[in-house]
Amino acid sequence: MEVTVLGSRGGYPLPGEPCSGYLVEEGTTRVWVDAGAGTLDALLRRMDPWSLDAVWISHLHPDHWTDLPIALHRMAVTADLADRPAPVVFGPPGWDEAIGVALQAYPEARMPYRAVHLTDGASFDVGDLHLTGHAVEHGCPAFGLRVQGAGGVLAYSADTRPCDAVGYLAAGADLFLCEATLSPGTSNPISTNAEEAGQLASAAGVDRLLLTHLLEGVDPDRSLDAAVRSHDGPVELARPRDTHVV
Repeated sequence: MEVTVLGSRGGYPLPGEPCSGYLVEEGTTRVWVDAGAGTLDALLRRMDPWSLDAVWISHLHPDHWTDLPIALHRMAVTADLADRPAPVVFGPPGWDEAIGVALQAYPEARMPYRAVHLTDGASFDVGDLHLTGHAVEHGCPAFGLRVQGAGGVLAYSADTRPCDAVGYLAAGADLFLCEATLSPGTSNPISTNAEEAGQLASAAGVDRLLLTHLLEGVDPDRSLDAAVRSHDGPVELARPRDTHVV
């Protein structure tokens, strides 16, 4: 399994730094995980969206979905050129109405997605991958993701405060993609800092930890140091265009 970082900035994009988005690939299976601002451009540099098997939208804060509607519009316009079924789009209950795509009068022949509304613990087989969602605590419906491939497990925290659900989805993962939104030593009711990300990784028996979703102004070196002190495995920062093998 390969995970390519399309974007990793929390809150809003910066020049050359898209918001959250990741491409997960196993064999011929491709899943776009979160579609924050700027990630469609990064995706198009690698593939046509019609090559996707699925999209996973973890929650409806705009830094995680705003590129999805324009991606679906592009797919609808180019549907005559597609030779495969439309991807499944997994998201929180009512995601399609909330982001406006349900208002589009797509003809059946040009329908660019199949909507699935997530529930806690639901699992899905998508091509060569097995996906499981866990409801995390972020002040709105939000779902972390556990991806089982042929050779390993990827866990994605989505955005959340430290909670038991993160431990379930990350248990024994080979690669844990975890938000580190806040500066070390700071807290709020819905987010995680890098020190806490390291603690979550260690408690879950994670091998490698990949920090993502840092806000503008959060020192990445300080965050990395804090996570290294609290997790005894390898720790890296999620950087756009980097690919990680699981």
